[in-house]
Amino acid sequence: MPEVQYLTIKQVAKMLGVHPKTLQDWRKQGLFPEPQNFGLRTLRYRKDTIEEWLASRDPLKPKD
Repeated sequence: MPEVQYLTIKQVAKMLGVHPKTLQDWRKQGLFPEPQNFGLRTLRYRKDTIEEWLASRDPLKPKD
């Protein structure tokens, strides 16, 4: 079984080419997966979850 990779918010933002604040805004709007909480101030995203989210996006649909 492959090892699960966890990414910081900054790593995910860089991967998607957006600002970390954009991810926060998308989450508040229900447009982006929620991160996993690893402590009081430690949030991480599963890399496979982000890859699945990317694959599910319609590339022809205009962005809001």
